[in-house]
Amino acid sequence: MSKKPPAISLAIQAVGSAKALAEQLGISLQAVSQWKCIPSGRVLAVERVTGVPRHVLRPDIYPAQRERFVELGQSDIHKVQPQ
Repeated sequence: MSKKPPAISLAIQAVGSAKALAEQLGISLQAVSQWKCIPSGRVLAVERVTGVPRHVLRPDIYPAQRERFVELGQSDIHKVQPQ
């Protein structure tokens, strides 16, 4: 049996089991067990049912908020900070 990637393990742990995650997503346990990473089309649903942030589930497609500020550059930060 292969070890699950950390993001999938976190999502499963958050709801108690892979079966519980599958049920809450309305998909089969077999579908969840085949994941090598959380499918991009399921990230927001997994975030909703588990509470695990999308940037933790798929940092490759949802960069963390802090990283996004760095990408913007110092001169652009004032544009996104609350007044």
